[in-house]
Amino acid sequence: MQMDPLIEQSYYYNERASEYDECFERIGRYDRGDENNRRWLDAVQAVRAEIDAFRPTGNVLELAPGTGNWTWQLSKHADRVVAVDFSESMLHVCRQKVKSRNVEYLQADIFSFQPSEQFDTIFFGLWISHVPKEKAADFWAMVASALKSGGRVLFVDTLPNPIITAHDHEMPNGSTEIERRKLNDGRSFQIVKRYFTPTSIQMELELLGWKCSAKSIDDCFLFATAEPDT
Repeated sequence: MQMDPLIEQSYYYNERASEYDECFERIGRYDRGDENNRRWLDAVQAVRAEIDAFRPTGNVLELAPGTGNWTWQLSKHADRVVAVDFSESMLHVCRQKVKSRNVEYLQADIFSFQPSEQFDTIFFGLWISHVPKEKAADFWAMVASALKSGGRVLFVDTLPNPIITAHDHEMPNGSTEIERRKLNDGRSFQIVKRYFTPTSIQMELELLGWKCSAKSIDDCFLFATAEPDT
């Protein structure tokens, strides 16, 4: 019996926690040679500069923080960060990596998460591509409910560039939201993976009642800000 891709996705990321940072560090299956590795690392630094320029201040909600690659940076600007992730394994790594006292952790399924307060800034990195199209409206409604009046949304994701993914991951053909991903031990899982361009994410969010400004960073990252179109 085939498993629901969202359930497989949650298993995959929970099991991947101990090896997730290999992608950011460009080691193991993610080593694409000196030139491509340098390009990726330069793009990460460019994204970090954009986040610093955005200044995610006040109370910040981070959805799907994973191992904390963005969390520590948010904590430099924020009065308080609430980091929400489904995976206890990811949150464990994040806690070990991010020692900031202004970061709180909450284990919850983001697809059923109901925020109990509103935030000045909402951030998610490498997450929006894992939200299936059929759940996009509900997800963005939840984000709107968690955002204070005048609040800001910032999100980052990867673009469909073969230098980004592991050697043994196949790039999608564009006709499906489902990809198969492997762990270092060879186990494979189906996950949801939607690749956006700046234009396509702006168009999708416009239909959902948001104003979005998006751009590409070195063909590696999508960098976008959004606010309700009221």
